[in-house]
Amino acid sequence: MRPTRRWWSIAAVGAVLLAISLVGDRFVPLVGASVLGAYCLVTAARAVSTITTADDSLTVDVDATPDRVPAGSETTVTVTATLDAPVDHPVTVDYTFPASVDAAPQSLTITPGERRAHATCAPSFPVAGRFSFPDLTVTYESPDGLFTQRVPRDEQVSVTAEAQGTGDIHVGAGGDTLRGMFGSHQEESQGTRGDDFADLREYQPTDSVRRIDWKTTARLDTPHVREYEAEREQLTRLVLDARSTLTAGDSARTKLDYLREVALSILRNTERADDPVALTIVDDNGIRTITDAASTVDHYRRLRETLLALGSEQQTRHRRTVTAETGPADAQAASTQLTARTGPLTTFELTLMPYFSRTGSYVAQVSADPLFTAVQQHVGEVSSGTWTVLLTDDTERGRVVETMKLATRGSHRATAFVTPSVLFEPRGVSDVESAYERLVDFEEFRKRLHRIPRANAYEVAPDGRLRAVLAQGSEQSRQQTRRRRSADD
Repeated sequence: MRPTRRWWSIAAVGAVLLAISLVGDRFVPLVGASVLGAYCLVTAARAVSTITTADDSLTVDVDATPDRVPAGSETTVTVTATLDAPVDHPVTVDYTFPASVDAAPQSLTITPGERRAHATCAPSFPVAGRFSFPDLTVTYESPDGLFTQRVPRDEQVSVTAEAQGTGDIHVGAGGDTLRGMFGSHQEESQGTRGDDFADLREYQPTDSVRRIDWKTTARLDTPHVREYEAEREQLTRLVLDARSTLTAGDSARTKLDYLREVALSILRNTERADDPVALTIVDDNGIRTITDAASTVDHYRRLRETLLALGSEQQTRHRRTVTAETGPADAQAASTQLTARTGPLTTFELTLMPYFSRTGSYVAQVSADPLFTAVQQHVGEVSSGTWTVLLTDDTERGRVVETMKLATRGSHRATAFVTPSVLFEPRGVSDVESAYERLVDFEEFRKRLHRIPRANAYEVAPDGRLRAVLAQGSEQSRQQTRRRRSADD
């Protein structure tokens, strides 16, 4: 409880009277100081009682309609404050929203003599995700205006902003859009479900309810599922990079937002095929989320909610541009050249020397990479048929290459969906010519991933920016061709 200026003014007068009585040895100022001191204590006790009673009788209701909206749209939030009985002092409810929700701070006040007040606002959601809000604080003021008390409240509502679809998202290779649904069931890799009945077995928690044989279940009073000849499931492992480099881009659409939309699309397609799917999310602190593979309705729902919750918690903006990748062989060659030098080393070479002081230091760095570790934990768990989907950016190219090689060991397959950093500059593409050169460099990196056996690689980018850069590059190529022809003539 905090005293107001009015209380401090009364207390100051009492202090002055007390000082006068002590200095002048006077009785009357001492009596006045004592009366004011007693008054301050009594009003404080009364304020505690009044505010406690009001807080116990206050109910705050928060409603959001609808509670599931497309990203970029609004919902209507209504906050209602109700007292059991009217009070003779104002009660103010202040509430704020997360930084990732577009809404100004709001407040409502129950005036003295009233029991109820409500306020409505329309927050919007620039990015997809699951948001819990608002942060409520109730301010009580004593009837005499001498004290105030701020009390936080826990009432909140959750709203899910769903991805808007792939209207502005390009997913493809070398600028060509990937046709069909990425993540769809592929017969050559997962097998087919034949028509020849094989066996019945009891239902397991990881089985889809769509496979239950209801007649057998009713007869045996225990859930059973049917199995067929040539039935093989495709186990999909989604590995999503949510590190700080993935928050680059416009505030409304970051790298992480685009990759999450791809992950949600793949999740929808695995659910249609009743295939088991697992999710691993890594951040700057390592592996943040890891789930076992399953194909139940609840499992798909939990993974969807986990993906949607990303983004609302990501506030750090960090951007790095890497234009070339380095593998273990490249690092070892550089180490050999550097340590073989007999002449004096430059300042730059002296800086690099500690990093090559131990053989295999690059391998150790890759092994400690969260993406590499996430894939490494599951290599060899399943004999065949595993499809690893890696969703990341091109910041650490060499490590992405090594991670993809690890994911395709044995008979496993892997697909990388990579966001080119050049198309996610926060201020847009300012130098189109330079951007085209960097995009060409990224394409070489993507092709390197694509050449790994049993691997595919696709770029994920804002379609508008990609088309603008490619168009400018094509125009430059045509101009260079015309100039060469003119010179030959």
